[in-house]
Amino acid sequence: MFRKEKEVRAFNRCLFLILLSVLLFSAIYTFSLSKIFIALLMVTALFLISLLLPFRSDRNFIDEIPLTRIDERDTMFSRNELMPNTTRYRRYYEKNPDKIEPDELFRNEPGLLKKGSRYYHEQAFKEADENFNKIELLYGRVAGAGEGSPIEVDTKTITKSIKKYCLDLGALAVGITQSKDYHYYSHKGRREEYDNEIVPVYKYAIAFTVEMDAEMVAAAPQASIVLESSRQYLNAGTIAVELAEKIRSMGYEARAHIDGNYQVVCPLVARDAG
Repeated sequence: MFRKEKEVRAFNRCLFLILLSVLLFSAIYTFSLSKIFIALLMVTALFLISLLLPFRSDRNFIDEIPLTRIDERDTMFSRNELMPNTTRYRRYYEKNPDKIEPDELFRNEPGLLKKGSRYYHEQAFKEADENFNKIELLYGRVAGAGEGSPIEVDTKTITKSIKKYCLDLGALAVGITQSKDYHYYSHKGRREEYDNEIVPVYKYAIAFTVEMDAEMVAAAPQASIVLESSRQYLNAGTIAVELAEKIRSMGYEARAHIDGNYQVVCPLVARDAG
């Protein structure tokens, strides 16, 4: 398994321990009991030493830059919205026939927040569903042009101001990066904007995190993790929309990217924003 997954370090350690085991069993059949005891001590010592050995790895763990932009239509969330017997459904699976079997198996399951799901909890799932509905109400506020003429800003000062604004709204950490083409999906894959090509237009991207309740997360996969996720998706969406509106009030175009309404691949932006 380690070899198949190209986990060289784990494979080397596993191989080393297998060889030690072979030596141990050979000792059992070859030497007296006293010598076996000594062999066991040696094997134990070698095992402990092996855990400290710095097996060299030639793998490069530096984050990679995607060679092509990711298509949102290929994400699991987009594919889950495809409805059988529709033109969109037929066109997608004609182009991607390898995905239809696993997707149909997924669709046959009860689904998130639905009765019959393994960890269904009526009260928690109803609140989570309501939170996601509230997020959809924010969609009309995600994008817009700047209001009036852009005000002149000092880069260092405005960066500090934006970060403080996010933190004051409840963000845990904030980072800013220059926007890159690979940050953007190539095409929209959800709702009425499906198939629309995404054109990168923004010079900068702002990423922030919100904190989830540790006890709610620790209870995963129980319903509490779904409820807490929905709460923080709503929290993050509200912060993002308010930040975008603040930037627009200074005369600059801005767009918030919130649950179910993204144009960017958030983890890539977050990575580059530090």
